[in-house]
Amino acid sequence: MSRRSQTRRAAVGALAVALVGIAPSASAQRVTNAERAGVRRTARAADEAWERGDLEGALQLYQAAFRADPLPALRRRLADCYEALRRPLEAVHHLERFLEESREASPSDRDDASARIRRLRAGLATVRVRVSPRDALDLAMTVDGLSIGPDGTAQVAAGTHTVEAAAEGYRPVRAEFRAEPGATVDVPISLRRNDITPTVALAPRP
Repeated sequence: MSRRSQTRRAAVGALAVALVGIAPSASAQRVTNAERAGVRRTARAADEAWERGDLEGALQLYQAAFRADPLPALRRRLADCYEALRRPLEAVHHLERFLEESREASPSDRDDASARIRRLRAGLATVRVRVSPRDALDLAMTVDGLSIGPDGTAQVAAGTHTVEAAAEGYRPVRAEFRAEPGATVDVPISLRRNDITPTVALAPRP
C-alpha cells in the first residue's frame, strides 16, 4: 500500500472517530442521533467513492453530509476533494474554516492544514480587471461566471480563465486570459456603447 493510501486511510478512520466523538458545534447541536447516523453513512459512502477514484461522487456525498451536520472534520474531506479536482480556492476556504472552527483538532492536524493553505495559495494568481469607461452604470464583472468586486481584483487558480463585463447602455464584453502561479495579470476591457435603439410603435392617426 502506498504512503498516500496509508495516510488517506488513517484520515478516513480519524473522520469516523470525529463523527462519533467530536463535540458538536452550536449549529450541529440540533442534529438528532438518527440524523448523525445518517451523516456517518453518507460519509462512509463518500470515503468509498474517494477510494474508487470517483472524486466528483465523493465531493457530492461529503457536501450532503456537511449540509446535514456541518462538522469541522468534514471540511478537511471537502478540501481534499477540491484540491484533487484542481479547485484550490474552495480547498483553501474549507481549510481556513477548519482552523477557525475546530478547536479540538490536534496540533499536527492544524499544522497540516496551515501548510496546505500556504502551498495552495502559492499556486494562485491575481487578476485585475480594468474596465473603461470607469463610470459606466450598473457595471458587473465576472471571472469564470463568478462575480467579482467593484475593484475588479480576484484570486484565481493557475490556468486559462474567462472574464466578462457588462454595463447599462454598453455591449457585454468577454475576454480570456492565462495566469501563471504567483503572477498578477491585468485584463483591460473597453466597453462599447450599444447603438441599437428600440423600435417605438406609433399609434395610428384617428
